[in-house]
Amino acid sequence: MLLSALVGVLLISFGDNIFDHNQDDFSSLYLGIALAFVAAIFYALITLLTRRVEGMSPALIAFFQVNIGSFLLLPFVDSTKIMTESGLIYVIVLGVVHTGVMYILLYGAVRKITIYSIAAISFFYPITALIIDLLVFGVELTSLQYLGLVLVMCSSVSVSLIESKRII
Repeated sequence: MLLSALVGVLLISFGDNIFDHNQDDFSSLYLGIALAFVAAIFYALITLLTRRVEGMSPALIAFFQVNIGSFLLLPFVDSTKIMTESGLIYVIVLGVVHTGVMYILLYGAVRKITIYSIAAISFFYPITALIIDLLVFGVELTSLQYLGLVLVMCSSVSVSLIESKRII
């Protein structure tokens, strides 16, 4: 089931371009795949680490992770674009509300659900991005992207049904 979700994510990500091998874009594609793979490894590691941490609230875990991440990314920040009043407001809202609240909810849930369920739920990230692209930015989806959406959603529902039968 997770394999079909992975295929769905690939279809969502590439759409009809999955068969287009333009040499200029291909090196960027490989770099993107490599960076996504490294990010997935770190995501898995932090998820496993968070499950093992006891006696620490999800809010505190989120606080540490966001601050460590912010510190590590600081050398890549273009301060001329952020050091405006509106720029600082956007960064604070994005960092505190969106990222902070999301991590608190995520780390609270990670301790209560199975690793298999966490993997299935993580496939909803690209679906959410694609739906926002569709609704907010008016991006038109290809037939392969719709097929990817269906694969991911069916896989996630299947995992949820299997997990609910295990609990009962």
